[in-house]
Amino acid sequence: MIQVVGAKYIRVYDSAEADKLYVIRNASGSSYAKQGNMIVVDYEAEDWEMKPMATNAKFEEALPVVLPGDCVYFPAGAWHHVCSLSATLSIKYLR
Repeated sequence: MIQVVGAKYIRVYDSAEADKLYVIRNASGSSYAKQGNMIVVDYEAEDWEMKPMATNAKFEEALPVVLPGDCVYFPAGAWHHVCSLSATLSIKYLR
């Protein structure tokens, strides 16, 4: 991912942390849940007592803040949480 405009905060979790991230699996209903790669943890406003395992998930931060011109590599199978800190434009290349 290349950050073009604005700033983002990014956390990257190894695939081994999936059991702690409350992954939505085999969900029916919304197309969002059917992707199989979403989690129910809301890092901006979570009730951590309801999802205590997520607080123990190990992660790496992609720089303190990703700014225009910065590039971030997401390893295959890794989970990530992104928080836009301003209006942003990013370019992602999926392989």
